[in-house]
Amino acid sequence: MKKKSKDIKSFVENILLGRRSIYCQININQLGELMMKLINHFIEEKAMKFPECSKLIERSFFGLCPKCGILIRGMDLAIASTLKEQTDNDNDAMTLLMEGPREIRLLAEGKCANPTCTEKKIEVHWEYMKG
Repeated sequence: MKKKSKDIKSFVENILLGRRSIYCQININQLGELMMKLINHFIEEKAMKFPECSKLIERSFFGLCPKCGILIRGMDLAIASTLKEQTDNDNDAMTLLMEGPREIRLLAEGKCANPTCTEKKIEVHWEYMKG
């Protein structure tokens, strides 16, 4: 049975402890915080290189809207959180965000990737899969 974490910190800690199946519900606008903690822990605690982290996130991490059920790939969550952080100070990132896929733009704005859904939370899931 999949375990539910109470917050971002325990979600990341459980992943680092080797839990293979876990999820956590967060506000969509917390994706940046989650991605930074996850990537930093992989790099610092597991001595992984960034390309390894990216592959692991793509294979094992995804988001699911608790209201409409839309599934969002891990890399799309990472891109949305990165673009959100960069658009505050970078016009090129803002252009990329506005011209990129609508789902990523909506996530970066703190909204569900489904344009007809009003949910502001997301379930982030970790299902470890070897590469």
